[in-house]
This record gives sequence, C-alpha cells and structure tokens, in this order.
Amino acid sequence: MLAVFLGLSAPAAAAGEAAEKRPNILLILADDLGYSDIAPYGGEIPTPNLSWLAGQGLALDNFYASPSCSPTRAMLLTGQDHHRVGFGSMEERIAPNQIGRPGYETYLNARSVSVAALLRRAGYLTAMAGKWHLGAGEEHSPAANGFDRSFALLEGAGSHFPDQLGTFASEPVAHYRENGRMVERLPSDFFSTRFYTDYILSAIDESRRERKPFFAYLAYTAPHWPLQAPDAYRRRAQGRYDAGHEAIWRQRLARMMQLGILHAGQAAPAHFSRAWQDMSPADRAVEAKRMEIYSAMVEQMDDEIGRVIRHLADGGDLANTLILFLSDNGAEGVQPDRFPRNAPWVARTFDNSLANMGRAGSYISYGPDWAAVSAAPYGGSKGSVAEGGIKVPAIVAGPALGIRRGERSAALMTIRDLPVSLLALAGVKAPDSYSGRSILAHARGRQPRVHREEERFGWELHGSRAMRQGDWKLSRPASPQAAWRLFDLAADPGETRDIAAAKPSLAARLAEYWRRYAAANGVVSPEPSGVGR
Repeated sequence: MLAVFLGLSAPAAAAGEAAEKRPNILLILADDLGYSDIAPYGGEIPTPNLSWLAGQGLALDNFYASPSCSPTRAMLLTGQDHHRVGFGSMEERIAPNQIGRPGYETYLNARSVSVAALLRRAGYLTAMAGKWHLGAGEEHSPAANGFDRSFALLEGAGSHFPDQLGTFASEPVAHYRENGRMVERLPSDFFSTRFYTDYILSAIDESRRERKPFFAYLAYTAPHWPLQAPDAYRRRAQGRYDAGHEAIWRQRLARMMQLGILHAGQAAPAHFSRAWQDMSPADRAVEAKRMEIYSAMVEQMDDEIGRVIRHLADGGDLANTLILFLSDNGAEGVQPDRFPRNAPWVARTFDNSLANMGRAGSYISYGPDWAAVSAAPYGGSKGSVAEGGIKVPAIVAGPALGIRRGERSAALMTIRDLPVSLLALAGVKAPDSYSGRSILAHARGRQPRVHREEERFGWELHGSRAMRQGDWKLSRPASPQAAWRLFDLAADPGETRDIAAAKPSLAARLAEYWRRYAAANGVVSPEPSGVGR
C-alpha cells in the first residue's frame, strides 16, 4: 500500500493542475490520543498510514492544544481562545460561579465565527463527521456553524457500537444529529470509526460532483473510552502488552531518541501505581487487555485514514489536498467507569468480563498507568496543563502544496494557528478575532518559526493554569493551596526541576503575564465545589 502511495504524492502534471484549483482540506482529529502512541512519535501501535503521512509531510513536534476536548475543538473551529467563545469550562465540570458568565455558555457563542462558515462562503463544500461536543441543540449544531453536511455525536463520548449507550449514569444515552436533525436510530452495522470515515468519503464524492473544493473535518471518537474495537482488531493486538507498563514505556523512549524527538535525560519519570512483576497473573491479564483494546482502536483509526488517502488518490484529489492530523489533548488517565456515582450504573448496565472487554456492551478505560505510557516522554495527562496534557502529536502534509516532506519541526505552534492557516491556504481573509498565526510559511520552509520568541501563551481549565514565554513555562495545578512552578523546557522538557525559587523575578513576571491573559479572555476561576461530577 505504501509503495503505491509513494508514487502518487505529487506527479508533475498533477502539481500543475493543482496550482489552478483551490486546495482541498482534510482535518483529522483523534480523541484522547497520547503523544507517543503512533509510530511517527515512537509508538509500537501499527500505524503505517500515519507513518506515510509523516514521510510525505512535516511532523509538528512542539504542537499545543487545550487540556481537554471541547476547549480544543472550540479553538480549532473559531481561531479564538476557548474562554472567549463559550468554553471557559467543559459543560460536565462547570462550577456554580461560572454558570451564566460570558464565555461559559458551553456552546459556541455569538462571538465565534467558524472556519467552516468562512470556507463555505468562499465556495467550499464543508462536512464533518464524528464528535462535536460544542453544543447539543440544533441551533448550536454543526449545521448551524457552517457545515453543509454533518453527522455528529453530541456528547463527549458514547458507545462505538449501534446500541447508543452513554458513558454516565446522568447521560445514559448517546445522541447524534445529522445535518442538524436528531438521529432516532443508528444503522445496525454502525461502528464509529468506520462509519465516520464512510460519511466523509461520501461528502468528498459530493464535492467532486458539484466541482467544489472541500473542507472535511473528520473528528474520530477513537481512542476515547469506552474502549471498544471490532474483533479482528482486538485479535491483532493480543499479546502486544504482556511485557507491562514499564517495558513499553522504556521502548517508546528508545524509539523517540532514534527519531530525534528526545535526548537522554529529558524524559519525565513515569510513576506507576504498581510494578508489573508485583501484579497477579489475573491482574496482568486485565491490564494488558485494556491497552490491547486501546491500541486496536488506534490501529483501526489508522486503517480508516488510509482508506481516505486511497480514496483521494483514486479520484485524483490527493495532490491538491492539505491533510492535517492531530489529537485534541493528552492521554486520558481518568477512569469514569469507576466514579462513585457512575460505578453502580456501569455494573448494572455493562458486561466487563475479561471475555467481553472491548466488545459491544462493555465499558472500560485504561487508567493512569497506561496513560503515563501514552504521554511519554512527558508527565501529566488529559485535564492537566503539564506537557503530557497539552502537547499533542501533529502532522501536516501536502507536498504539491509546498509543505516540507519527511521532516520534523520543533517550532512552537498552537491549536489557534490552524484556522488562520486553513483560511490562508484557501485565500480567505481571517477575521480580526482570529488570534493565531499561519503555519504555512514555516511548513513550506520559508520561515524558521511560526511565533516570535517573546510571544506569550496562556492556558487555564478547571483552575489549572500555565503561562509560557520562549522556553520558560510557569504552571500551577487546580488546588488553591498549590504554588506556581517554573520550568526551563529547553533543558527540562519533562518538567522535573522546579526552579521558581531560584528565579523569583522571572516567576513573578510570568505570573503577572498569566493574570493579564486571564483578564483579557474573561477567565472565571472556578469555586472548588463546582469541579467534578
């Protein structure tokens, strides 16, 4: 398959034809994928199509998102800080003192202008399939935010099979909208990753018939819990993780060093709750199977991405399509199936026996130990402003559009840079509200960086906060008693050495920069009682 693709990247004739047409855009978002899960970032999970994509494009090794799903998606589609456009908090975790405040609507508010709407006005056919999580009502659906065609999961998660089971006792049913209208029942052969791919392929075909360029937003729900995969993929992964957390973590670090992503002494130490050798054989079997199913989901997602690439190639569209792949946040270490208010419902509703794990009717997650492996070489996970929570794998490819081929970039980029870049590619002026910078000149080798060295970047979610300028990063977890910590990411990307006490003036300056960021974006710090289900 790869050999076939390598010959299709940018033939001279196709490149000449592509120059006369507006480029297509394929934006692929994985859900809760860790930094080191895929092969281009050191992972052992078979992902040949993403490896091919990285070989044909540019791996963005210093790319940042939000600590969690909806805020990242809001910035990805609107080009603004998530506090400004309705997602200062996740709906599931909004604090009482945030309810009703501007920027905390938990849907895309009136200050937002979606990149899909702008591209549609410019003549693009716009389509999305997968996780929306940006408002449940029809007036807040993809159809109301610039998408001509859409099939959207409204909640943050749901069963990947057609049973439409939800993931919380308070939300026992997963809901979908197609083109704004509620879906009463899913097809009997529904499986999320395959179905969303089919939907996007149909939209691409429609764009060909209408002779329009397309903007396709493929928002997979893999590998988000509940961890589920078709039997064939689960069988492929059997035995892959019998060596345990520590062994897989060390193997990933070694591969990242070979790739040049990591240097000796830079990784954050992984803290596992139990040593693999101290577990009983039964516990090891359960733990290994959790990660097998997770990896099966990633492997299937890669296969489906390959199916889209083949479809583009077969239709003559590959050379004129910019492909972006990234994750929405870091690896997920939380296990909602074990939450006190959720566990009784899970026990009544699902069959989580070893034999049924990963099949329809099961509901499992993989927990903090495997999340530490997925986040390697960084510490922290989803929900955290540590590097493991906000630094994500990202790839951009489009050789015929001038994107560098087979290279890696260490330039700092953020999720808000992508909407500006997509509009620039399409020849559409970005609104003044869009606050990112286009990555295109850098991706084409014309500029050494995207952002100036002195630029500042702020984060806040559920009380966790961070400020970065250059290689300096100041961060503080959500606890009111927690102190600011300062790290030099050039020397210590794993955030293992707090130097705030040694550089108090620098720490104070960055803390003041964070306060300015919070004031400019309307951040409302949550009351502790409001965080969590």
